[in-house]
This record gives sequence, structure tokens and C-alpha cells, in this order.
Amino acid sequence: MASPVPANTRREQRRETDRRILAEARRLFSERGYESTTVRDIAAAARTDPALVVRNFGSKADLYERAVGLEPELDDTADLRVLASNLVASLEEKLTSPPVELLAALRSVHSDRGSASDLVSVMRAQQAAVAEKLTAPHPRTRAGLVGALTIGVVVSRYILELDGLGPEHTDAVAELLRPVIAELIDPAEGEPSLD
Repeated sequence: MASPVPANTRREQRRETDRRILAEARRLFSERGYESTTVRDIAAAARTDPALVVRNFGSKADLYERAVGLEPELDDTADLRVLASNLVASLEEKLTSPPVELLAALRSVHSDRGSASDLVSVMRAQQAAVAEKLTAPHPRTRAGLVGALTIGVVVSRYILELDGLGPEHTDAVAELLRPVIAELIDPAEGEPSLD
């Protein structure tokens, strides 16, 4: 007679299964988008049963929300030069390793209103956090431009696959955008006013 599996081991196995399901859901949603990814696809990729996916995560929409749960990257530094440098480093990180949650949300924006709403909420929170630190005129516009540059480069690299933005160009992209982002965050003396 087989001895029962200890509760700790069962919990560990469930956590490992859930981790695989979430990892595969992130990957598939980022590659295919919401509409083209099924619970069966995710279960197969995670080497588990679709019924288990539904039992542990609920509907496909619930799984998507959990897998793609975007959180705003809020920078708490008050030094504007450090803030600008951190924003460039964040962009560089997105170009070095694909931001799967962001890509999944971007690919699903047209087919899933919740995804679009989540993405907009996260971006607004990030931009508001940056804008409140800025001392130059038009802080919301400046923060919005940094956000637009970042999302534009990410979309151009991973979704549109535009020339000149591939992995071999990561350092060049960061170096070319560094002075632009620095100028938006902490403009040089004597910059003309936009008023």
C-alpha cells in the first residue's frame, strides 16, 4: 500500500504547477495575444490538464489578469538626474529581456478592453509619479513623452520588429535616447519656455 503524500509536498507540487501555468500563460499571451490563446494551449504548454488550469485560476480572463498583472514601476528618487538615469536603465532592461507582461497587454489591447484599460492605468500611474517630481514647465507633458518614447521603442522592437532596433542595437538605442530623456526630465539652463 502506497503511503500518502505529505501535505507540504502536495502544496509544493501545486505551487510548482501554478508557476508553470503562469509562466506559459505569460509567454503565450505575449506571443499570440488574448484572443489567439486558449486555456487548452496554456495547459498543454504547462504539461497539465485544462480542468486544473480552470480550477486553480478560474476563467481565461481571470488567468490573463493574473498572468499579465502589470504593476507600475514607481521610482522614489528625488534627484532628477538619477531619475532620468533610472528611466533609461528601465528602457534598457526592457530591450535586454522582453517585458512579457507588457507585450501580452500590448498584443491584446485591440481584442480585450480590460487589457487596454489595465495598460492605460499602469502607464498613467507611472507618468503621474514621474510628473510630480519634475520642476520644469509642463511636467505631465514631459512625463508623457518619456512614456511614449519607452512604449514606442518596445512596440517597435518586439511587435513591429523595425530595423535598427534589434538586440544588437540595444546599447545604441539607450545611448541615443539618454540625452533626450535627461533633457525632458531635467532641462538644461536657458531652455526656451513652452508657454
